[in-house]
Amino acid sequence: MNIIHVMFFPVKFLFKFKRVAIFFRKRAVSGQTLIIKCNYDGVVRLTNGIRLQAEHIKDAINKYGKTFILPPGNVYDNLDVIEIENVSPRKWSVRFDLWTEEEGRSDLSIEANPY
Repeated sequence: MNIIHVMFFPVKFLFKFKRVAIFFRKRAVSGQTLIIKCNYDGVVRLTNGIRLQAEHIKDAINKYGKTFILPPGNVYDNLDVIEIENVSPRKWSVRFDLWTEEEGRSDLSIEANPY
């Protein structure tokens, strides 16, 4: 699997708090929408500029050569989320797959730490 590290780790986490689930869902939709619109500076802002800069994200997307789309809505119910242990305030790590017009679920994913 190809990963664009805009920061995350894969692990299933059951949401105990609805507002936390809504927060991660909104962040995932925002990140994918920014990729679709080729707004790589927006992706950097969304992720606080951790790991990759806009030009690196753009290069990875261009080399992939596919047309990115939003996935079916129910995909956001299955985000890979893990709470980072031993930190205060609480923080999470999230991974979600990107989708393309040509292949559906892509082998490219975004990883992020939306605090």
